[in-house]
Amino acid sequence: SVHRKVCGNLIEMARKEPDRIVPVTWPKIENTSFIIAVRVTGKDRSGILNDNTHVIVSNSNTNIKSVNIESANNMFDGVVTLFVHNLDHLSRIIERLRKIQGVYDVHRI
Repeated sequence: SVHRKVCGNLIEMARKEPDRIVPVTWPKIENTSFIIAVRVTGKDRSGILNDNTHVIVSNSNTNIKSVNIESANNMFDGVVTLFVHNLDHLSRIIERLRKIQGVYDVHRI
C-alpha cells in the first residue's frame, strides 16, 4: 500500500524493513484527478460552508465529491472529499482554506 511520508506505519516499517520501502510519485498526466480527503475545523458561523466550498471550486475548477460537516458548541468539524490534479493543486487549496476567517486547522487525511 501507499503511505504518506509522515505516516507512523511507514516510519515504523522503514525502521524495521527498509528493503520493503519503494518511493512513489504522483503521475504527471494531464487531465487526471485523484480523490483526496481534507479535514477542516474552526469556529462555526453563518456562511462558513459557503466560504469553504467557494475556495475549493474557484481553484482550478476543483470538483467536490462529498462534504460532511458537523457543528457543536460554536465549532465546526468536517471532511471534504475532492478531486485534485497533483500535490501542488492540493497544497494551494489547503493554503487558501487556512486563510478563511474562522478556520483553525486544515489537513489531508
